Amino acid sequence: MVTSSQDIRFGFDCILFEACNLRCKFCLEAHENTKIDLNWIHSIPQLLVDRFKEEYKKYPNTKEIAIRMWGGELFYDALPDTLFDEYRKLISNFKKVFKEVFPDITLIFLWVSNGVYKKTDRVLKLLHDTNSKLNISYDPIDRFKTEEQKNLMLTNAKYFNSLNLLEEISITLTKPNILEYCNNLTHLQNLQFTQKIDINYYIPNINWKTLLPSDDDLFLFFKTCLINKFYNILDLQKILNSFCFPEREKEFICGCHKHLSACKDCVTYNCVKTSSILPNEDFYGNLKISEDNVSQIKANLGKNKRGCVYCKYFMQCPRFCWTSILYKNYKTTNCPFKQLYEFLENNNNFVEEYKNAKNIK
Repeated sequence: MVTSSQDIRFGFDCILFEACNLRCKFCLEAHENTKIDLNWIHSIPQLLVDRFKEEYKKYPNTKEIAIRMWGGELFYDALPDTLFDEYRKLISNFKKVFKEVFPDITLIFLWVSNGVYKKTDRVLKLLHDTNSKLNISYDPIDRFKTEEQKNLMLTNAKYFNSLNLLEEISITLTKPNILEYCNNLTHLQNLQFTQKIDINYYIPNINWKTLLPSDDDLFLFFKTCLINKFYNILDLQKILNSFCFPEREKEFICGCHKHLSACKDCVTYNCVKTSSILPNEDFYGNLKISEDNVSQIKANLGKNKRGCVYCKYFMQCPRFCWTSILYKNYKTTNCPFKQLYEFLENNNNFVEEYKNAKNIK
């Protein structure tokens, strides 16, 4: 089945190992397995090209594949220099196996990192050798153990950004992080050097009772970003663009139907499996999940739980990360995106400020 006549950008997330120099409270990984399995790492390109042969039948207009490498932390100082040679081999293998089968698809390589390391020269050389960029993560609460670590991350992010090697900064919207962002604007002000701030919506995990945000928390975050003109928040951009130009094609927030994750025991569309230790049943109920139906089931359950089809903004809304709200203990009340659309309707000055900032006529 062909799902779109338009050019497609597909995505792969490759989880190379668990070893890490931080212990983020919201991380799904226990970091108990510190072994780096090179056989696994070098098997990933062939696993993904074999799987993508089937997916390509659904997405024959795929022009790009963004391939993100994850840890653990891939670059922390205690890792040996020889591992960086293995990273180069990994990228070479990706290029080789995909060129053989899909020569017309462009591969884009990204490395997800916490930015807490001092050996930046070897990271810089890797980025240059592999023509790749960094995604660096930042969170004010439950990420850094010391102020020194946070400052090191910011220094490194600014350094790589100055060299045009930083693709984006990612933040995770747990409840404590949202409240800290809204109560202390300095955190987001300190990230205004980057053009892109990507949002990771918190997918419930073992610590969900203290980390799970509410609908009102999420609305507070987006409203705060709007009022303070933090337009580099990508999802805020998508909502504002859809409000200013409702006739345009939507920029969906969730693209998990064309995004595969590779971890040690699977290649999957099921982001519950790769993002939480909680069972499928806590998100999907008694529905039987397969690789063929999981993306559609997520969307159907999410729209039903949210009440999307009855919303006046349904046709223009970029929609939510469904998995983040499907958890059985997530209580939907008043959709944060709906609240934001209503706020924009009643406060047109914020729309005009955005248009002026983006030079939109």
